[in-house]
Parts: sequence; C-alpha cells; structure tokens
Amino acid sequence: MLESGAQNTPEQPRESTSSQLPSDPAKAKRYFEHAESKDAPYAVLLYFSGLAQEPANTEILPALFKRAFEIAQNRKFTVDKSVDNVCDAAAEKTKEYLRALLAFVREPNRPARAVAAFEAAVKFSLAGSADFLGTQLDSILKQTAPKNPKEMKALRSLYSRLMEGFASLEEYEKAANAGDKALKASPEPDGPLQERVKNLSALAYTERDAMRETGIGGFRGNIRDESAQRALEEGDRISNPDAARGRELETARAEYEKRSEDVPTAKRYAKALAQSGDAEAALAIYENLFTSTNQREFLHAASDIRIQLAQRRFGVNDPVDGRLLALKKEEFGRRVSLDPDNEAVRVKFAEVLMQLKEYRAAVEVIQVLTKSKESKPEYLLLLGQAFVALDYVEEAELAFQRILSRDNLPVEQRIAAHYGMAEALLERADKTGELQKAVRAREHIAEVLVLEVGYREIEDLKKRAEEHLSQGRDRRQAS
Repeated sequence: MLESGAQNTPEQPRESTSSQLPSDPAKAKRYFEHAESKDAPYAVLLYFSGLAQEPANTEILPALFKRAFEIAQNRKFTVDKSVDNVCDAAAEKTKEYLRALLAFVREPNRPARAVAAFEAAVKFSLAGSADFLGTQLDSILKQTAPKNPKEMKALRSLYSRLMEGFASLEEYEKAANAGDKALKASPEPDGPLQERVKNLSALAYTERDAMRETGIGGFRGNIRDESAQRALEEGDRISNPDAARGRELETARAEYEKRSEDVPTAKRYAKALAQSGDAEAALAIYENLFTSTNQREFLHAASDIRIQLAQRRFGVNDPVDGRLLALKKEEFGRRVSLDPDNEAVRVKFAEVLMQLKEYRAAVEVIQVLTKSKESKPEYLLLLGQAFVALDYVEEAELAFQRILSRDNLPVEQRIAAHYGMAEALLERADKTGELQKAVRAREHIAEVLVLEVGYREIEDLKKRAEEHLSQGRDRRQAS
C-alpha cells in the first residue's frame, strides 16, 4: 500500500524564519512547558494550545510527533475533540495551518496528511516547520512500496509536491532530491518533470559552489549527492551560474504569469529577478507581496533591495552627506517597528544609530535584547560600546562584566569585552584622574595582549594606562 503504517522518528527541525502569523511566544511557552509532563492526548492538546499562540515554533514539533506516534500505537488513546476547538479558535491563517497539522498528527503515517501539512507550512512561510514536515513526509515515502501503476503515479505526485514545496523555500538541494525520487517512482516518462529536476539540480549545484576542479585527472570535487552529480553531467549545457539563474528566471516567470496571486510563486519569481540583477522589478513584487499578505519576510526583502539600490546611487561609504546612513536609519527603524521581535534587524538598527552617533537611541534599541540573563554576548558588547560613547562608565562596566562572567566564551568575544572594559575605565581615568581605574584598565589590557597582541588600538590603550600609572607613581613620590 502507498500509505505505509511504519513509524518514523521525528528529526530535529532547523530554526524557523520569521513566520508572519500572529505570535505570542510567552503565552506559548507556558503551554509547552506543561505538556512535557502530561499523558499523550493531553500533551497534544497543550502543544496545539501553544502553537495557536506561536505557530512558527519548530522546537516542539519532534515532541508533538513523538506523542502522535504514542497515540497511534495505543488504541486506548485518541486525540480529543477539544484540540479541534483550539484550532478553530485561532487566528484565521493560523487556523488553516493548525488544521492541516492536526490531521497529520491524527494519522502520522499517512502521506496525504503529511503533504497537506507541509504545503500549509510553505504557504504561510513557516520555513522551519515546512522543513521538518517535508523531512517527515520524505521519511514516510521512503518506506512505501507501490504495487501497481496507479500507486506509482500517486507516489510520483507526492514527491513532486514535496519538490515544489522545497523549491518555494529555496531549498534547492532537497527539492532536486525529491524530484529525483519522483522520476524514479514511476517508469512512465515525464518530460516537464525531468526538465524541472535538471534545473533545480543546477541551482543546487551552483548555490553551494560545488563545481570545482581537483586537478587530478580532470575530476571535479565536492560531489556528494546524485543531484549534484547529474548537474555535472549536464555541464556542457549548463556550464556556469548565469545559465542556471537564467533558466530559473524563465521558469519562475512562466509560473508567475500563470499564478501571479500565488504567494510562493511570486516569491520565487522575485528572488529570481533579484539574482539576475533586476532589483527594481524584484522590489516591486516584494512590496506588493508585503502589502497583500503583511508577511514580514517581504518587508525585509524589499528593504534590503532599497538599501542595495541606495548603495549604488550614493556609494557604500557615502562620505559627502551621509545619505546612505540616513536611509538605513529610516529602513531599519521601520523594520523594527513592524517586526519588533526580529533580533538581527534590531541589532543592525542599533549599529546604524551608533554610526550616526545617536548613542542614546542605540541603547534604547539594543536594551530590549539584553534584559534576559541569557542575552547574547554580542548584544551586551554593543550595549557596552554605546555606554562608553555616552560616558556611562559604570553601566559599560556592568555590560562588559556580564559578558566576561560567561563560561565557554569564544575567544573573540572575550577579547572584545576586555578591550571594551579597558576603554571604559581609561575614559573615566582621563576625566577624573582616578588611578584605580587605570590600574584596572591595565589588567584588562594585559588580558587582550595575551590573547591577541595586535588587536585594534590596544598598544595605544596600553600607553595611556601606563601614563596614568607613571603619573600616580610621581604623585606618591612627591608626597
């Protein structure tokens, strides 16, 4: 039978990108934490209650499907109707995804349920969830053994849908591998599918930069899967990245002309346009996608292109009047206001504010990320640097000390924190003449010199510290 009853062990999903569906991680966390200690049916209810608050969460999916298999194997257990009520009460778009996911949880070995959940995740740009669900579907399909042409055709269709979903996520290697399996699932020829798989293989091959000469007998290196190998065999016809991009652009354009309202299709076409150098056309599509869907990934994609276009107009450094920095401030400010939980964008905004010497504003932007005890060292480093610029020495010391108190801190971050601490202490010593500040600064300078003797202006800091120490000795001798 096509729909095998074999169990599949859930794999750990990759981290999801920003999902565009309504999200409240704090509420979701309370449900997820309680789910771990409950029996399988009640745990499923709690997991879905949490997903209704944070649909993009991928970390709990392996645990959810572990419970799903427990229920499937135990006839005493069922997924309660109350889970349906949770799904129905969710926001409209979240509801569609959760319903598809629930159907898969109820029948965790059924391919049709798996592909529907996968496609729902793709539709709403839940990249991490789609990646996990696609892997689950692939695992189910690997165990199928079609017995007749009808089942072979059904298997090809499922693999083809998996292929297109991964292609929409720009996971070209996974898409090409799924396409390979679609071609092998049935002996019937399929010219368009074959052409599509060739194109995806070329894209996968190009994107990981695998076309390298080893210099031994003309063989090429880094060929680790059959999709890449097949792309090599196509090398005479698709011999460079531009050719692969051109083929993808034409395919994406043709699909877009047929289904311009389909979000994954439009997204794929915009990406192809951007890669081909037509930034203005890509920008128009991304802006339209954000307007029509309010999905934040399109907000960021459009903003990135506007910044790139500005760099072309003004120059990357823009030494005349700071027009590029002003535009970046406007762009990242808008992005933070519309996507306040996006840490990477918040950090970029703070860095732009630092470049503009708007240090207090930079502190306000970055402090949102440093309230937790588990704040990333790079966030605390940026906060400390802003405090140094504001001459808030004690506050800077606290920020750098929080970094240095961490276990297993990477060497680069340890150096940067010691350097920042020395800078802050010397700023205060310069202004107040406090010898103890210079003594402490010299200790941090020594830590930097031991780890990297040529780090930034460490020699200048060393000279400044030693001048203070020398003056202190002179004062003691004079007294």
